[in-house]
Amino acid sequence: MAIIGSGATAITLLPNLADKAAHVTILQRSPSYIISIHNRGKAAWIEKYFPTWMAYRLNRFKFLLTGFLFYNYCRKFPSAAKRKLRSATEKLLPESVPLSPHFEPRYNPWEQRLCLCPDGDFFRCLRENKASVATGKISAVKEDGILLESGEMLEADTIVTADLARPPSGILSVLCVTIIQVPYTLRNCLALNI
Repeated sequence: MAIIGSGATAITLLPNLADKAAHVTILQRSPSYIISIHNRGKAAWIEKYFPTWMAYRLNRFKFLLTGFLFYNYCRKFPSAAKRKLRSATEKLLPESVPLSPHFEPRYNPWEQRLCLCPDGDFFRCLRENKASVATGKISAVKEDGILLESGEMLEADTIVTADLARPPSGILSVLCVTIIQVPYTLRNCLALNI
């Protein structure tokens, strides 16, 4: 199976599909920053000392404040933020997956997308060899997978495209996930617009 995309949709789809498929390759044209974040980002001490309603609000405030401070840190100190994100990513990657070119975006943090990966599950799939990453441009979709312009062939019996489409003005966004069975025919292609 192959997932085409490098945004939040692709990053969160990978662990779920990797649990069900024999192997999943995520194909990206260009890399994104990916941050592992605790899915249960609550501070236990807050819940211990405050009533439930107040603990919820304090945890929510902590989550929003942390995001606000991190965003501003990235914008004011892009080189330091880039080093910090690179270091955090290196620690989560298995030795078999190189940082370059798969995890070195050409832009500074928060100039474009920055993806959150709950509990590091994206990186867990790479470490468990359930998934792999490829970076390149598609030359053609063949009977047995995707041919990249570099000549590399990604074997895939199913291709999932994860894309945030730009709809007409007035509508914020439309999430498009397309599932294509290989070999591709109209009969075995399913498109989900959510």
